[in-house]
Amino acid sequence: MFANNNEVTAAQGIDMQAFPEELLMEVMQQLPLRELKQVSGVSRQLRRVARDRKLWEGIFQVDEAVPQTSEETPTGRLWCASAVVEDSLYLYGGHTVEADTNLIEFVKNDLFQYNLVTKQWTKLEHEMGKKTELKCVVWDNSLWFVGGYNGETYTNEIRKYDIATKASTLVPVTGNPFSPRSALTAVVWKDYLVTFGGWSGTETQWYNDTSRFNFRTKEWQLIQPTTPPPSARTSHVAVVHGNSMFVFGGYSGDRYLNDLWELNLETNTWTELTTCGSRPEPRSRCCAAVYGNTMYVLGGWNKSAYYSDLHAYDFETRRWTKISNPNYEIPALSQYSMGVAHDLRHERSYLVMYGGYDGRAKACSETVHRYLLPTEAVSIEENCTHGRIQECCLRCSSAAQVEASTSNKKKMPVRSPSFRLADDMETTRA
Repeated sequence: MFANNNEVTAAQGIDMQAFPEELLMEVMQQLPLRELKQVSGVSRQLRRVARDRKLWEGIFQVDEAVPQTSEETPTGRLWCASAVVEDSLYLYGGHTVEADTNLIEFVKNDLFQYNLVTKQWTKLEHEMGKKTELKCVVWDNSLWFVGGYNGETYTNEIRKYDIATKASTLVPVTGNPFSPRSALTAVVWKDYLVTFGGWSGTETQWYNDTSRFNFRTKEWQLIQPTTPPPSARTSHVAVVHGNSMFVFGGYSGDRYLNDLWELNLETNTWTELTTCGSRPEPRSRCCAAVYGNTMYVLGGWNKSAYYSDLHAYDFETRRWTKISNPNYEIPALSQYSMGVAHDLRHERSYLVMYGGYDGRAKACSETVHRYLLPTEAVSIEENCTHGRIQECCLRCSSAAQVEASTSNKKKMPVRSPSFRLADDMETTRA
């Protein structure tokens, strides 16, 4: 659409320099993503316009990774555990399914690090075995993996991978851990890992219990809620905002859900929230991430459809908003992984997605997607003394890392058959 230089336009009597940048912005917003990326090399003026973050908000970009050997990069997979730490995305485990069936074909045991700046993969050594449908959280510069299915049994164990030393260990625990299960959720609140829900691999075992693990004492405790909890579910999402855990959607064994619940982690009180706006349709197998005062939920499925939509929930107004971009598609993903990454150099933040099942391609995905988050999502109160978003400020982040290293606190961020249906809880009952 644009010439490689201004000679063609000059020959036609058109001076690109005379176009207001606001008009160029409107034109560039209509371009396919590939052409949009090429525009910045046409002229200095177009390069300047192309760097405007408003042009890229609302677009799901696909990372064009540096070419590497197949042994160095992960293959497509479902339900791997992931976490974003500084400028890296970490992936562990997951599984593939047999063609034209929902049977788990291969449970994976690999661990990868993806550098979000250089776009290069690194395969990491570990001694954690194979696992899928588990969860990962970050605390004290380590990855903590909880629950999951290893191809033969369901587990309630915790495995830890120290990012600095690259050592992996089975964490010895005390107390009353939750029963073995997969497809649960796990979040971090203060010095605790908090889990909710999941299933045990049988048609009748869906859970709605909440457990808390103390990172310091390594003790499990079953939380006794002071009000009735949500219905049992699996393949739901859970996030932490403030002193509360929020649970959305999932599959109950009988139906797909789109209810939203809040657990006050200080009082152990459950509350079903009344919300306004465009609430997502009932679904499971989606992911959620929090940025500022907003929770983002992407895709998922409900047995009859794979969703290609993005929803935002405002914790302050309790309003759901369906986000759309008429010029670009939203990926139709389920059973993927998602986190928030911060580009400290440019003070930008992204949703980062990997893998899952691509509802359009009808195959396991091995793609890294990014979605540029709006700066408006973070309230003024969360800006640091340097006038930046606190999590994106290099000076604040460095100070937080030093404090974390001295205080050892995280700063932010049943026997089963040898094979089974992948997410059988959602397929054996219509």
